[in-house]
Amino acid sequence: MTQTASAIFERIKNHPGVLGIMVVNAQGYPIKSSMDNPTTMRYIESLGGVLYSANNLVRDLEPENEMQNIRISAEKDCSTQDMSTGAKKKMVKITEIMISPHENQALVVIQERVKNKTKNKKLVPIYDNYI
Repeated sequence: MTQTASAIFERIKNHPGVLGIMVVNAQGYPIKSSMDNPTTMRYIESLGGVLYSANNLVRDLEPENEMQNIRISAEKDCSTQDMSTGAKKKMVKITEIMISPHENQALVVIQERVKNKTKNKKLVPIYDNYI
């Protein structure tokens, strides 16, 4: 990796919420990773099929375009209860995997964030605005 690429790698790795970052070559082998080897390999094995399928999907739907990024997001309820007031605090932990493929390699970033869902906003369907 070049010095510029290494600097970018370190900057992303140290960003709050980032659990791990890796650069993978076209054959699916890690070039650099901030995670331990078993974790890195588990992600690479799982994401190989996703990357291949996403590339095929984009090529089939838009043959003149290339895939730029993939974002996979999963939510997990991690609500808590305040012991002093008894109020329930609805929190959701969101884990995201972002893949940015390039010519001979791909950048993979795994991040986690927590979202407060205590406020209960009523969702209004878009079509109600036109009736």
